[in-house]
Amino acid sequence: MSIIDNCKNCIPDDNNNHTKDCPYYGTNFEEEKKGAKTKIAHAAIRLLEEPHTVFIGKHHAECFAKYHTINPKTEQGFVTDTGEFLLRGNAAVVAFQAGQIDKIPTVLFSEDFWSEMYNGKHDYDPDKGYVLKELK
Repeated sequence: MSIIDNCKNCIPDDNNNHTKDCPYYGTNFEEEKKGAKTKIAHAAIRLLEEPHTVFIGKHHAECFAKYHTINPKTEQGFVTDTGEFLLRGNAAVVAFQAGQIDKIPTVLFSEDFWSEMYNGKHDYDPDKGYVLKELK
């Protein structure tokens, strides 16, 4: 199943992009069809002010604890196994394509990876990130 089948939010525009009112706006359907090799590794926050420092952890509260404050001048997202910071919507697409989650949520939470309540399939390793429970 692809995100195209899964996205109930919109119909692609003339350029095969999600529409502006969709949470996955900025993601291209054609790129999604190619499949993803990248995986989500960590929850993350990124400072909006220079130097755009990124703090990672199992969940976003842990990221804020590492920063020692909850700063409204931050973005919440995730970091991939290649080190790229992604906002929640784009991270949901990557996680779905990588088979880390079974469906694309409106908002991706770290609990979607590790919480049994959310059918999470992963444990968290501070160095490796989200690791499938069977592979631990």
